[in-house]
Amino acid sequence: MMETQMWTEYQTGKRVRDRTALVVSLWANGIFRLNAAAYTAMGKPPAVRLFFNRAERALALVPANIGDQNARGFRRLKSCESHILSALGFCKQFDIVPEKATVFDRPKQSVDGTLTLYLPATAAKDDRQLAALGPTEL
Repeated sequence: MMETQMWTEYQTGKRVRDRTALVVSLWANGIFRLNAAAYTAMGKPPAVRLFFNRAERALALVPANIGDQNARGFRRLKSCESHILSALGFCKQFDIVPEKATVFDRPKQSVDGTLTLYLPATAAKDDRQLAALGPTEL
């Protein structure tokens, strides 16, 4: 018999999720998915502008209107309250290569609705390759 002091047992049954938590994910195909809480926290914008901060290894989703320069529109998933947007070109430009879905479960929220997401070390190419892209600022 193993000692159970260092182990936590898996408990069966339905998982209860905190629907108020802001959750954003980036899929390997360059699709961002925002849960209802994250989308609402941004002010339910029709679109966002995307930014990349090389030094911080961070992405920013800034609320925008469809007609704004460089804005990317959201699409609501019919099966739930989540919203998605395609950002494959953004990911390619900045060499953001998530090997699998990356979940940002603690995005930093600004007063203007901007969400800042910090990349794990494995989701972007090394600093020499990123430096060649030049600075990008909000």
